Amino acid sequence: MCELIARREKKMSGFAVIGMMVAVLALILLGVRMHEAYQAYKIDKALANDSPKEMVAEHVSISLAEKGFSMSEVNKPWGIEFKIHESQAAKFLETFFEKSSRLQEVLLHPVGPKILAIEEFRRLSWHVHERKDAYLRVLRGEVNVYVSWSDLEPRPTKAIAGDLIRIPPLLRHRLGSTNGWAILAEISRDKDPDYPSDDMDERRIADDFGRV
Repeated sequence: MCELIARREKKMSGFAVIGMMVAVLALILLGVRMHEAYQAYKIDKALANDSPKEMVAEHVSISLAEKGFSMSEVNKPWGIEFKIHESQAAKFLETFFEKSSRLQEVLLHPVGPKILAIEEFRRLSWHVHERKDAYLRVLRGEVNVYVSWSDLEPRPTKAIAGDLIRIPPLLRHRLGSTNGWAILAEISRDKDPDYPSDDMDERRIADDFGRV
């Protein structure tokens, strides 16, 4: 992923290059795609790009239940969010993220395990967290990843199945599906365990569904 971005930068203007470099450094796509390992925890078998939302919800719920996860399903205008029970955060991390020294901080106190299922061509809000350090693994499909240290929304970077994305605190960000259903696993750590991130920590800057 990073090599692909680097090749594109050579064709850009100096101004665009600086912006892209900032995005790349901030995004921190950790590691090389691990397609062989990805096959071990994929949850999209037999899931078509044009599957209706109800079918996707049922399929993902069954797949997670088969892996021993307890969850609550939340309907979203952009798709579906599956919140995993906090007591299973360590198991979630081990299942969907490779063991890596780069994730040691998350391994210590993983919180907020969830699966995001994003419908084709839909996007989450353009938003920011002050106290949340999030890691996302693309499990299925392709996603546009928008990141910036300012409120101005930039051009997106593409991430595909197997890619690992980090969204540190204060980084404005947004995800969107580009081709069929995109499914991601998300795990986080609190910047300050004594002052954990919550719903009030999210500031929406722009939203396709009028939720600002």
